[in-house]
Amino acid sequence: MVYKNNFKNEMLKFWREAYFDIFFCTTINLLSFTEVTSFSEFLEFFQGPGNIYCSLVTIICTFIITFLPFHIVKSIKNNFNDKKILKNELHIYT
Repeated sequence: MVYKNNFKNEMLKFWREAYFDIFFCTTINLLSFTEVTSFSEFLEFFQGPGNIYCSLVTIICTFIITFLPFHIVKSIKNNFNDKKILKNELHIYT
């Protein structure tokens, strides 16, 4: 029982740290999007492979940081209530 609670807390802590990193980097890139004054300046974010990649990752991460937290927290909490998953996949015996 102690291992179950400790592992669950560590998983939530790991998820929060990863989420914060993604959130912080996406916020910085979105800030640069909002400071654009003209459409031609906005198109500079999509010129060259590096800029295209960075802009697309920012757009995708915006949706991820908006909708994914609810799913992840729900999944972690629901899976730790299922003893079959704990025994078979995580080898934790309660």
